[in-house]
Amino acid sequence: MTNDYWGAGRRAAIITDSSEEGRSGARFNFAFRRGDSLLVATAIADRVSFATVLMAHADQVVASVRLEGE
Repeated sequence: MTNDYWGAGRRAAIITDSSEEGRSGARFNFAFRRGDSLLVATAIADRVSFATVLMAHADQVVASVRLEGE
């Protein structure tokens, strides 16, 4: 994925266990490097169905992170 501020980065989606037996959850991991700084973020959803909604919001939150002093 690419961000105007952070540049090229990575997003990985992983299926995880849910708190409810017999269901699956999901986790999204994000990583970007800008100069000497590294942004690593994780978003967790307790159900895969929640993850489809969460991903768009997590993308926006990660894209809005800025380094202090810039």
